[in-house]
Amino acid sequence: MKIVIYLLYIFLVKGEVINQTIKKPESNVKLYLYEITQEGTNLIDSIISGKKGDFEFKSKEGMYILKALYKNSVFREAPFLIRKDTSLTLSVWELTDSTKGIEVSRVHIAVLPEKDEITVIEVISFQNFNNKAFYKPFGIEFPSGIKGFSPFSGIFPDEVHLTGNKLLYYFPIVPGKQVISFQYLAPERFEFKRTFPFKTELFEIFVSPELKVEGYGKGEIQQIGDKRYTRFGLQNIQANEEISFKVKKFKKFISLKEILPLLIVLIFIAVFFIYRWKKK
Repeated sequence: MKIVIYLLYIFLVKGEVINQTIKKPESNVKLYLYEITQEGTNLIDSIISGKKGDFEFKSKEGMYILKALYKNSVFREAPFLIRKDTSLTLSVWELTDSTKGIEVSRVHIAVLPEKDEITVIEVISFQNFNNKAFYKPFGIEFPSGIKGFSPFSGIFPDEVHLTGNKLLYYFPIVPGKQVISFQYLAPERFEFKRTFPFKTELFEIFVSPELKVEGYGKGEIQQIGDKRYTRFGLQNIQANEEISFKVKKFKKFISLKEILPLLIVLIFIAVFFIYRWKKK
């Protein structure tokens, strides 16, 4: 009889929580370790940081993410791979609800037509020039009738809260640069309206030639790789100033080459009936 033994290696994850606003360790912070799987994230363990901000977890090999609950706000670092004992630092920040020193440095939107729908890909870059994290939940509006929302980076599926056509963004914007990206499916014709509670340096849209953009000025043709796009851009948009435009597909005009066989048949039928009529 064959006996197979599977060895499950357990690794140690240790580190400290640092308050980056005051540059000191932070004690009594609730920490949560999640394993990242194809289905989403699973909570593995939770502990409280020690007097010197120290913490320890034990876990098997895999991809993980560590989150901290500090002053009713959730902070986290980038996902990390455990294949051996691991040391890391988790940063938290003091909070502010002031929009001063916070801006959207760039919004990049790619609008690509599919068969009966339009794929929209968005990349939003936030910039925080302060030494505190901005924390005041705000909404990111989407066109009506969207579906298939899927985040790419900066947010995980289980962190997304969609209410109607609005994404509630309740994560702190930490000092430095912070990028989120996602995609969704929009109808063939849709209207885009959005405001941010802070200044936006650059808002640009790239659309395929099959699409028409209304209410956004004149676009410019740009070659990206082997494809051509029409680019529309706005700069220095003030806080709470509405950005709006409409997108729809161009009407398809049938070329003479496509309808020529039909025209020949129609002409033949017409000549036949005229000949019969004259013969009578």
